[in-house]
Amino acid sequence: YYLNKRACEFDPDRAMLFQLAPTLPPRKWYLRLRRMDGSYYQESLRTSDYIKAKHIALQKYAAFLHAEGKGVVFGEQRFSPLFRKFIKKKRFKKTRKAYLDSLFTNYFDEFFGSMNVGLVNQKVFNKYIDFRVSYWSEKQRKGEEVYRTARLVPSAKSLKMERDIIIQFLRWLHSEEVIASVPSLQLSDALTPGHEVKRKKTRGKPIPARRLASIMAKLRWFAFKQEHRIDDPRHDFARKRLYYFALVATNFLMRPGTEMTGLRWKDLELVRSERSGLTIAHFTIRQGKTIGFHTGVEERKSVGTYRGTLHLLRWRSICREVGKDGPEDYVFPNWDGSLCRTPNLTNLFAKKTREWELDRGPGGEKITLYSLRNTAISRRLLLSGWDPMRVAKAAGTSLRWISEAYADDQMVSPSRIDEYANTAKEGYTSIEPKEEDEIAALLKELGI
Repeated sequence: YYLNKRACEFDPDRAMLFQLAPTLPPRKWYLRLRRMDGSYYQESLRTSDYIKAKHIALQKYAAFLHAEGKGVVFGEQRFSPLFRKFIKKKRFKKTRKAYLDSLFTNYFDEFFGSMNVGLVNQKVFNKYIDFRVSYWSEKQRKGEEVYRTARLVPSAKSLKMERDIIIQFLRWLHSEEVIASVPSLQLSDALTPGHEVKRKKTRGKPIPARRLASIMAKLRWFAFKQEHRIDDPRHDFARKRLYYFALVATNFLMRPGTEMTGLRWKDLELVRSERSGLTIAHFTIRQGKTIGFHTGVEERKSVGTYRGTLHLLRWRSICREVGKDGPEDYVFPNWDGSLCRTPNLTNLFAKKTREWELDRGPGGEKITLYSLRNTAISRRLLLSGWDPMRVAKAAGTSLRWISEAYADDQMVSPSRIDEYANTAKEGYTSIEPKEEDEIAALLKELGI
């Protein structure tokens, strides 16, 4: 099996060159090195020239001793193969893995490629940021394909997330004894005044009431009255899902992201108001920006308006028709019942508002699903007579965004649930009698 086995002069006890008999001439030379623990490292030198093979073997041996001196296991050192191994071994959640795969395919593999992971330092990271900041704009300049969802100008937050992932990867390599230490990689040192980077939030500013009404009217038309609709129940479901997603975001003041996509029907509670006699819906939110270890908040309540309760019951009736209204079912699922990722909704919303020429506010700012929620918050302040503290609690946000301080309690007390369902300045309801009758009919239909 082995041909021409030759001990290397620089360390005949631990280094050997050889060829493999099953291979065809001219046969390539292989190097085998014995580690201190008795295991072996073996690699093809990709040459059939013995003199050249000895020269390459000496270089490999020097790197082998250097790694050994640092207590690092010598072996695969290339960035891309190791990053693939990192994704596979860490067993990330499906959404996290999809994000890492996207980063690797678009940026990491192209920039780092076969680079030795031991060479990744602040200088290399600075060059990566240069590459990353101009990545999509450079493709556009060259006439290459640019994804519809690609941001020509990346945000500082996105770059920080990519830096954190690189650090996480390097820490994993250190734990696997592939590298001796983990560099700090400071984003502040990599970004320069010449870099065009978004540094402000782009979640969506409030928009005029007429623009909001136009968008909601178009979404309703898209969901129910569009002509020449494709006879596909999946598309029909997706259109209605977007419409009711927007309605729930504006009537419950929930963030149109993880807060809403992670909701399940078991998180919904319907309460009969002692004051008005009406049914009020409220959700227990267990995921999202304000929930988790970093905030110290395990969950919060989100109370809908009376009309919001009506919209939600209409949506649940639709979900029941397709068998997606069980306690463990997502409130806004994919057609197959799986978790609907936020981009599925935001991308469809962006596409349709562009088609309808309703994607920009009066000042040219981009309108997003967050714009609808933020508009609802503004209108709640202006038209309902609510004070900023009450609005902050209902929206699960801080008073720094609304006034100048923080709300201490982000939980809505069940005893005060009427106050959060009522958005009229006078009286207890802001819906018509016929809508009250429809709520009652839906509750009977759904058996609630």
